[in-house]
Amino acid sequence: MVGLAAAASDGGPSHPAPWPLTLLDVPALRRSGVAATPFQRFLLKIHSRCNLACTYCYVYEGLDRGWRHRPPSMSPLTVHRTIARIAEHVRAHRLTDIQVGLHGGEPLLRGPGPLVALAETLRAALPDGCSLGVTVQTNGTLLTQAWLDRLAAAGIWVGLSLDGGEAALNSRRIDRAGRPSWPAAARAALLLADRPDCYAGILTTVDTASDPALVYESLLAMRPAALSFLLPHANWTTPPPAGAGRLSYGEWLCAVFDLWWQSEQPGPPVRLFHEIIGLLFGRPSTSEEVGLSPVALVVVETDGSIEQVGSLKCAYDGEPRPAWTFSITVSIWFSITPALPPASSGFPGWPTNAAAARWWKCAAAATTRTGTGGAADSFTRLSTARTWSC
Repeated sequence: MVGLAAAASDGGPSHPAPWPLTLLDVPALRRSGVAATPFQRFLLKIHSRCNLACTYCYVYEGLDRGWRHRPPSMSPLTVHRTIARIAEHVRAHRLTDIQVGLHGGEPLLRGPGPLVALAETLRAALPDGCSLGVTVQTNGTLLTQAWLDRLAAAGIWVGLSLDGGEAALNSRRIDRAGRPSWPAAARAALLLADRPDCYAGILTTVDTASDPALVYESLLAMRPAALSFLLPHANWTTPPPAGAGRLSYGEWLCAVFDLWWQSEQPGPPVRLFHEIIGLLFGRPSTSEEVGLSPVALVVVETDGSIEQVGSLKCAYDGEPRPAWTFSITVSIWFSITPALPPASSGFPGWPTNAAAARWWKCAAAATTRTGTGGAADSFTRLSTARTWSC
């Protein structure tokens, strides 16, 4: 695509990323009949700074240093412009449902007021017939009963980031002085457990040195509405931790899957498992983690710039950044990750055998193998050969 190579002058790399910046030919895809997928999920970096210093943080510990060149928070002008563009986009594509995530850093460093104002203003700007879901993702250390009440009253769901339900499992989640975040985060978990009307669930970054059964069962005790297990961002050049005493990510996730699947009482939805099972039954994925469906997600940084998914921050400095901002026309609002053509179109490397193509479409983000033993045989296991998310 012409004009999308990031310039070194703004802190980005002096070379373009091959895909999508030079190899993705959107006009050619249009001519071939590939339809664009409108964005339906918007992740807004309301406040990019954080009061924690988690050792695996993809923002501050990753190779991309873009946060150094951006304002700490979205300005009122950027918020106004973002809301206007989202509303225009909804009207242009006649969308009936969108989801907005308020992220950071730590978004609650802004306090609840700006978050409530954004949600109310956006809701008022959307056309009739379009529903809006708003979720704030927090480390929980600043959450109080009063703040939770205010967020819930504004229809904002609250997601909590925790790596387990015990202090030892959260040893990587520390503040800048090296102090544990667990006492404050545990208080937030107790508050949220009593508010199913606004509890979105828990997001956990996998540590394969931790016992998967202990992690899962301790999280269940916190009564989350849903669970999301994320793999630490890594790549072939900088692989994730490995060594004695560590399971592969596939083995770790499969141990959790067996517990979840075999439980006599239905557990909370686990996003990754639901996505893979849905793919096996022919449904499209809604996440960039698995499957070949278009990624209908856009990330908006504090300066209004539009980024690709955050996992790319582990590749090199400047990797996630196309040269777009919300000051430009709404006409750019389409997914640059179109659906891949079906097998019949002769997509290079696509299996021609129907059964093989089915597994290929489910794997996408990971090489797969069939597991042996346990209920997880009904679900494609992630391979040790490709166990991270980039």
